[in-house]
Amino acid sequence: MAGSISAFDANGEEKWRWRNDIPMCSSVLATAGDLVFAGEPSGEFIALDARTGEQLWQFQCGSGHHGSPMTYMVDGRQYIAVPVGWGGWIEGFLPGMLGAGHGSALMVFALPEE
Repeated sequence: MAGSISAFDANGEEKWRWRNDIPMCSSVLATAGDLVFAGEPSGEFIALDARTGEQLWQFQCGSGHHGSPMTYMVDGRQYIAVPVGWGGWIEGFLPGMLGAGHGSALMVFALPEE
């Protein structure tokens, strides 16, 4: 089994596809700044270029993602927050993740100031 994130134009034509070895279980977040954020089941939180699908950044959060990232601003600075942690259900859903950390946290990242 594998997973992916794809971008389509207004005509339904696929413009790019980012592939992952494990099925994706979380929502993605697209920003007005042409970034796409997604969490992988293995714990990586990634940023993709919305125009090309190129992976720009990643951070290992210590547990898998199945929640939805969100964004907010404070004093003109943009932040991305994402819940992390599986609870107990992942091992039956994705057998390839047997023994994965179940953790629970809210990770928050500041985008670079322009």
